[in-house]
Amino acid sequence: MDENKRMDEQAQSLIEAVHFTENVATKIYGVLDEAEIYRAAKEEFAKSKRYDMTIFLLTKDRSKVRVAEASIPFERVGIVEKLTGLGQMKNSLGQVRHPKQSRQRGQKPSKPRLKG
Repeated sequence: MDENKRMDEQAQSLIEAVHFTENVATKIYGVLDEAEIYRAAKEEFAKSKRYDMTIFLLTKDRSKVRVAEASIPFERVGIVEKLTGLGQMKNSLGQVRHPKQSRQRGQKPSKPRLKG
């Protein structure tokens, strides 16, 4: 019986995620302004208090990834930088987040270590 209950809870959680996604898609449908799309998506995710959102985009030269928008405080994006090994990310205002400047010039950044 516990197995059935767990499966029902998982199915319900999936249904809620689908409904949430539909809601966000409805909010941004037909919006042509890129900044407005990001703002609306961020707002919906923040209101949900259940899901987090980060929109990653490639730079024009396709050499780096930048953060276009995030529903979490941008200061916490540093965690993503460490986990992915990205050295530079930008927020929606184009502000660059640089890795720590403590490295010697020319020295490669160390690989992030996962604790656990």
